[in-house]
Amino acid sequence: MKTSSIRLAAVVLLVGCAAPGTEMEEGRAEASSVLEEAVARTVERALDRTAAAEEATQDAHREAKETVMTLTTGNEDYLFQAEDLLTEVGALRLLMDDVEQGLGASPTKESLIGLEQDAGDLQVKADDLVMRARGLESRAQQHNLSASESRAEALSKGSVPTMHAQQMDWWTDNYDVTAEQVVEISTSHGLMVLEFFPDVAPGHVKNMADLALKGFYDGTRFHRVAPGFVIQGGDPNTKDADPRNDGMGGPGYKIKAEFSAKPHLRGTLSMARSGHPDSAGSQFFVCHGAAPFLDQKYTVFGHLLSGYDALDAIVGLAGSFVNENGEVVVTKDGPPTEPVVVLAMTLRDRSPEDVKESQ
Repeated sequence: MKTSSIRLAAVVLLVGCAAPGTEMEEGRAEASSVLEEAVARTVERALDRTAAAEEATQDAHREAKETVMTLTTGNEDYLFQAEDLLTEVGALRLLMDDVEQGLGASPTKESLIGLEQDAGDLQVKADDLVMRARGLESRAQQHNLSASESRAEALSKGSVPTMHAQQMDWWTDNYDVTAEQVVEISTSHGLMVLEFFPDVAPGHVKNMADLALKGFYDGTRFHRVAPGFVIQGGDPNTKDADPRNDGMGGPGYKIKAEFSAKPHLRGTLSMARSGHPDSAGSQFFVCHGAAPFLDQKYTVFGHLLSGYDALDAIVGLAGSFVNENGEVVVTKDGPPTEPVVVLAMTLRDRSPEDVKESQ
């Protein structure tokens, strides 16, 4: 800003000291051109800093969104702060638009000087927003790292922290799951990453997200494997030592069916239910093979992106028996031969690497 001020002073002197007549007019025109170029450069710098503020604030907002997916109350404060920063950046952008419009409207010498001052002030505000956004991003990152370490430690000890009721209420009221989120199911036999279809089955997507956020699924087991058909899990009864009640549990409520034209293909994420269409709760299944006979009878709400090796490994645990002819026959539908435990089910923002594996 100091260099720009010196340049402006020189320009003003040039305007005041120009020779009379034609030389004076030429001097004024030249001075006006120099002044306009100087202001344009200042405005350009301010625009660059505004763009940097937008980028930094978006980064902070993305990191802050992650805090509401961890298991400690009060995390939503990070998101509130990030949203306030977004509002400030939006206001800054509007002010910069005004400066740009003023610069393109054949300004006078006096208005050019005013525009440079405005642009300089906005540049300072943009730099302040960058610093605040980066500070918020750093604090949120540290929070998420600590929460992740705490969660991993709790899982290693066989206990999973549950979400405070106040934070769960905030999530339910304020956070909408979009197609830009994915769910990670970390199992004892590999990791599966699945995309959601919130435009097709918003109730089912929100239901799984809510349960995952509360840690409901952590520690459950896949109790059913059917080669060429499905693997099924999500039953809290699988956490106990009694296999006889596996496949009979739920969250204590039912959700309304959202049948659609989405087909049941290999990798489809769909919701298990009993006889009534509106009887789904927490149990879900992932298709190992195409199952068109389920179409429009069960709610499809996502699809497997990566982790088909884990899907195949789990299906590979199907039981077997020896028939009367001495032949080994693989059980077509039943419990796995060894426990398949959901170590953690978590939500995160979708990344460029989250693409569907070729099958």
